[in-house]
Amino acid sequence: MYPGQAGAPDTIETARNFGINLVGAVLLAFLLRRDLTSQSKDRRTVEREEAFARLQVSIGDRVLPIAAFRGSTRPVLIVGSKGHISRTMRAAEPFKPQLRQRGISLITLQTDELDSNSQLDALKREFGRRDRAPSKDSGVAAVGSKGFGAPAISKDEALKATASKSETDRWQLAVHDKQEWMQWLAQQRREAAAEGDTVYVQVQLDGTVRASGGGAPPWQRFVNDLPEVDSLQTRLTDGLGRV
Repeated sequence: MYPGQAGAPDTIETARNFGINLVGAVLLAFLLRRDLTSQSKDRRTVEREEAFARLQVSIGDRVLPIAAFRGSTRPVLIVGSKGHISRTMRAAEPFKPQLRQRGISLITLQTDELDSNSQLDALKREFGRRDRAPSKDSGVAAVGSKGFGAPAISKDEALKATASKSETDRWQLAVHDKQEWMQWLAQQRREAAAEGDTVYVQVQLDGTVRASGGGAPPWQRFVNDLPEVDSLQTRLTDGLGRV
């Protein structure tokens, strides 16, 4: 029936019903789109974490995928210039015993030779050496100065490459193929919106990315938030919570 006919709803009620149906349709479309976006984002996150597990580190004459350290190590990737990495490593030293109890191992990825601060420090040291250099007449000889696409690995291969206890106890791990690490980092930057020249990524025992951001890792917060590797809390919850 049409509005105005006998028994038909009036115009105001018709408009109200139309508005309710429209709002319901818009809300349903929004929720559907949000769910699809969330699923797509979760899928990309899983793919990125699996790619990280395939990245390799060098330990002596051995090359191991990060997957070999699952269950024993919480890797922290530190990205930046040589100077930034050096300062970050020094800042971590006071926390080293506590970080090691929490399974933290550091992976450094140097993006350039020296940042501006390190270049300035190097120049100061160079000028200082020149000022202290003995003259030719002093009878002392002057000493010259020197200016997150590796191939997929199977479960069996990962088990064969499982790191030994001495290897998982290492404080610092070296990247094996820098180009592969840089490719993974570029994807991590896009997905996590991590900007700037310095980045850190902290990974859980199960391979999930727990925390990432620009600048230096918050060592004190890691100590406060992460349980020790052999604790009951780690066995029950590790990898479930994210910050």
